[in-house]
This record gives sequence, C-alpha cells and structure tokens, in this order.
Amino acid sequence: MRIWIGALLIPVGIGAFLMARDDPSEGSSAQGIRISEETTAVTEPLKENGLPDYLQVINNHRGEGVTAETNAFIPLWQVLGRFSRVENEAFDLELAKTLGVEAPERGTETFIPSSFLINEAIDARIEGSAKNHDELREEMDEQFASALKEPWKSETHPVPLLWIGANEKALESVHAAVNRPHYYRPLILVDDGEPESMLLISSLLPDVQQMRDLARLQVTRAYWHAGEGRLDQAVEDLLDTHRLARHLARSGSTLIELLVGIALDNMANQAEAKLLELPGYHAQAIGKLHKTLDELGPVSSLSHLAEILDRGERYMGLDAVIALSSGQISIDYVSGMSGSDSGQNGSGSALQTVLQSAIDWNQALMVLNEYYDLLVEATQQADPAQRELKFKEIEERIENSRSAVTGLSGILLQTLGGRAARGRTMGQILAALLLPANQAVVSATENSIRNHQLILTGCALKEYQARTGGYPIELKDLGEQFADQPEFAYVSQQNGQEFLLYHFGRNGVDDGGQTHDDNPGGQTDDMRIRTAGYQMKSEAGQAE
Repeated sequence: MRIWIGALLIPVGIGAFLMARDDPSEGSSAQGIRISEETTAVTEPLKENGLPDYLQVINNHRGEGVTAETNAFIPLWQVLGRFSRVENEAFDLELAKTLGVEAPERGTETFIPSSFLINEAIDARIEGSAKNHDELREEMDEQFASALKEPWKSETHPVPLLWIGANEKALESVHAAVNRPHYYRPLILVDDGEPESMLLISSLLPDVQQMRDLARLQVTRAYWHAGEGRLDQAVEDLLDTHRLARHLARSGSTLIELLVGIALDNMANQAEAKLLELPGYHAQAIGKLHKTLDELGPVSSLSHLAEILDRGERYMGLDAVIALSSGQISIDYVSGMSGSDSGQNGSGSALQTVLQSAIDWNQALMVLNEYYDLLVEATQQADPAQRELKFKEIEERIENSRSAVTGLSGILLQTLGGRAARGRTMGQILAALLLPANQAVVSATENSIRNHQLILTGCALKEYQARTGGYPIELKDLGEQFADQPEFAYVSQQNGQEFLLYHFGRNGVDDGGQTHDDNPGGQTDDMRIRTAGYQMKSEAGQAE
C-alpha cells in the first residue's frame, strides 16, 4: 500500500507552497502539536518537551505483568549473545536496564550460528582437498538445505550433525526459555547523534532476525531425530519452535516480529507434515503433537494483527509525523523509509524549508489517524470478501487523494486553502508513505492459520487410521471441527489406505496439492500431507 509520491513534490508544487506561506506567527512547531486522541492518539505519558512518549506507552503495554523470572526473552538474549547485537554498548546497557537485568558479558553466548561452523569446517578440510573453497562451501550449503527439508541420518549429513553437537547447551537453554509464560522484548532507542535515531521507526531488532537461525537449528535437529527413528524427540524440538514463534508473533509490537514469528511457525509446520507422512503410527509422538498444538492455538490471528496496527504501527507513524513537523527529520527521510525518493527531482529539500510554517500538523495527524482507523477496521473483518473490499476502498481513497493534488490546479487548490487544508493534504501524502502493505500481512496470517489446521487434521487422520484400520472417506468423519474447511481438499485412495490432504496456499487457488517445491519458479503453493502410497497426477492442479 506504500505508494510512491515523488510526482506530487514537483517544482510547481513547491512554488505553490511558497506562495501560500502564512504569516510566521501562525507557524506550527513540535510544541504546537495538540495532545488529544484525535491527533496524537495517546495523551500520556508525555516527554519533557510535552509530546507523547510512544516508546514508554508501547513498552509499558507489552511489559505489563512480566518479570525477569517469567520473561523468555532474557535467557534467549543470553544464548544469542553477540550474534544478536549491534556494535553499540549503549544499546546493550539500555536494553538490560529496561529489562531490569545485567547485560550479558560479550563472549558468554552459547549459540554458534551455522555460518561460523561452516567456515570452520571448510578451514579444516581445505588442505589436501581436491575442491576449492567455493566448492566446499556449496557442498556444505547443500547439506544444510537438505537437512532442513526432510529426515536424515548422521552419516549423510556430517556438517549439520556437527552444528547440532556444538549447540547442545544452547538448545537446552532455549528449551527452558521458550517454556516460560511471557516474552517481553522492549523497543530500544539510543541517541547516536543522528536526529532520526530517536524515532520509533529507527528501533533496532537484531535479535529478532537471529531467532530464525535458532529455529533452523531446532528444525534441523528434529529432522535428524526423525531420520534416526526418534519421533518423540523430533516432536519436542518442533513444539519448542512453535513456542518460540508464538512468543515473537504474539508479544511483539511490530509487523517485523509478527512476520518472523509466522515464518518460524511455518518452518515447524512443514517439518510436521513430513513427519506425518512417515509410515506407521507413532502414538505417543502424534498424540502429544496433536494435543499440544491444539492447546497452543494458531501462531497469530487477525485480531492480534489489528492490535499491532493500532498500538504499534500507528504510534510509529504518528511519531514520524511529529518529528517531521519540528524539522527533526526531513520529507526525504520519510520517503526513503518507504522506498520512495522525493529528492530525485530536487523538491524534497525545498519543501522542507517551508513545512514548519505552511502546514497545520494537527490536521495531518488527524488524517493519518483516520487511515489507521480504516486499516484496523478492515483487518478485523471476519468475512474475507468484505475485508478485501475495505482494503480496496482504502487504496482507492489514497489514489484519489494522490490524483487530487497532482498537477498545478490541484496543488494550488490545496495550498491556497490555508494551513488546515495543507495539513490535510500532507496527511494524505504521508498516509500513502507510512501505511504498511497490510494485505500481504493478512495473507501471511491467514496462511499460518491454515497451516496450523492442516497439521491438526493430519494428526486426526493418523489417529483415525490407528483406530479403524483405514482413513475416512470424508473429513467430516473425523468430527464436526474438521467438517467445514472450504480451503482444504482431501482425497483417499485404495479403499481408505492412502490419502492426500492439502490446503490452498496464499495464491488462493486449488493447485491440486502441488507445492512450490513441485514446480520451482511456478505459482503452485499448496501445503500438503500425503501417505507414501498416494499417487498424484503429474499435471498441476489435478490429483487422483
């Protein structure tokens, strides 16, 4: 939904802004921002300059009821150590202070990233090897990729096995951490001398990205356990991955944390689908997987996404607008954060010189809040068709407002209308820049819910087969909770001895159970579980 608006800031537009400048006595500054629900969204706490302390609002909300003893993030931060940090001691100290703990000493981490181990393995093998560095690297990368896609044995994947062995202590610590009831990772801002460093949108999340490597380690070990016949231990590792994913997705304040959590959860779901395809019935492992996943629930929900938009992304957007109003940041900076570049036509700097006196920033804040209200409302729509319609209406509204101020007549109309009119125009422009591409996040959230339901259904199918000696003809035979799943397909073969179960992926199309791996570079993206004897047609979009 982020729309490039460089065309709006043309030299003619700058001239119109300059002609329309009001008397400096009417000028707006950061201190001229009106504190209200309509403008700033929050009215307390306030910083020393009288403006909302959005950082404290977010951290107070997320940290409520969390203690150092119940917070899963603290031991995870200690496990990751220097691999989860920026090279800024002040950042570590501020994070530790906010958490109420001592900062871990550098070099005390127990986690070893796969990249470190690969480099060590190459150094150990390069001398006397017929392969060069790049060839050895490719060989080891292939081992890791394979170890993260299907069950494997020790003798076939020696380097991933070394990685697991080197991280035994880290995995023990992660297991204990993710079983804690809470997760609080505060947002941290450290003044590095740059004006934008104290903006919410500048907060650093290096540890969040490193959680991906932790999850890859867990899933890699799960595949190893499965390949060696230790299904119970494989399930334990995957459940830990699910717990880690839920901590990130449910307890963070940003879309980044939500999306990383969803990615981790999907990784575990993919592995569980492979485990459910293994022959035989492993009662204890499947029973625990089914029961625990049912208790955990989906990794996220549309209501939680709406909360992040309302109490996270909204505050980041308003914080940026207030900083823009005072000259703390430039319009070029805001454009750059959204992937646009108002400076490419030379207009951004000129516009910045008149922003403070030419615009009623309270009006801009109110417009931005209106858009966030619409975005939250659309996200909360239970009916997909209605939700899609509301998203389309928001996009059309932004596009219409963009068209309204493009060209000389439109710009003159907006700018000569006074500070309030110009403020609303700027609000429209900033909405186009700052509103997230929410439909993609909604799609990822809905897909994660389907993945969760797929694994629960797969477990129920295996349990049904263990009881009756065959798989059901229809999913409704499993129970009412499995009957109404319009985006799922189920087919049984050979008198109920084989089955294919899949859901339509993010493209919303029934690809006949064809996954992305079946058609690399293509559009098929179903997620499936099938027994080894189930025969699929080679033509995508069809299954026997």
